Amino acid sequence: TISKVDTSAPTVSITSTNNVAAPQTATLNMTENPSSSNSGISKYYWGNSNPKTTNVTWTDYTAGSTITKTVSANGTYYLGVKDTAGNIAVTNKVF
Repeated sequence: TISKVDTSAPTVSITSTNNVAAPQTATLNMTENPSSSNSGISKYYWGNSNPKTTNVTWTDYTAGSTITKTVSANGTYYLGVKDTAGNIAVTNKVF
């Protein structure tokens, strides 16, 4: 039997308390792609490096968690999400 292979990355977005400048609070939004064979989100990255092009340290993610971060300096911030199948989704926001 051949099982369905998950090739769908999760969905990610960043919302913030304002779009002006730091400091502010950013909420990291992560959802599993419905067509992903229920792989589930396993890790996330938040920082100033693009996790698709840079070796970064990933943080374990607990399903259903709401994650907020304080942005204390202006710049481009990346949210990367990895599911258990290894698919990665990345978005960024300039603060």
